[in-house]
Amino acid sequence: MYDQENKERDELRARFTKWMEITLYRARLDYLKKRERENRVILMEDIPESSYLEECNDDDPASFILSKDSFNFEDEAIEQAFTKLSELKRDVLVKLFVEEKKPPEAAEILGCSLRQVYKQKEKAIAELRNLLKGEKNDGER
Repeated sequence: MYDQENKERDELRARFTKWMEITLYRARLDYLKKRERENRVILMEDIPESSYLEECNDDDPASFILSKDSFNFEDEAIEQAFTKLSELKRDVLVKLFVEEKKPPEAAEILGCSLRQVYKQKEKAIAELRNLLKGEKNDGER
């Protein structure tokens, strides 16, 4: 009888241990998946000064990110198309998408109306789209 009780306890202990291992394994997987989905943000304090000191303007430490010379596009075709836009269209796109300003803020900074910001944005995007389509068609021939 004593052996029977020990055997049942051992079996319960084994089942519980297996259940706990599976539960912890799944919790770990869920945690890792969740961490992968999180956006990776690097704070300015974490970037070594040597990597941006040369390009940095003394007046504005963040100028190395937003300057026209150092802004890098992922695709060379987009960069070439962007340079073909008028200065106002480029400025509107930079204010809205790079500097992440709201249209009223961009209008105030650029000294134009809110309606003009919206129009220039739409025209710039349409022009970029047409320029990029034209380059793709030229490349296919």
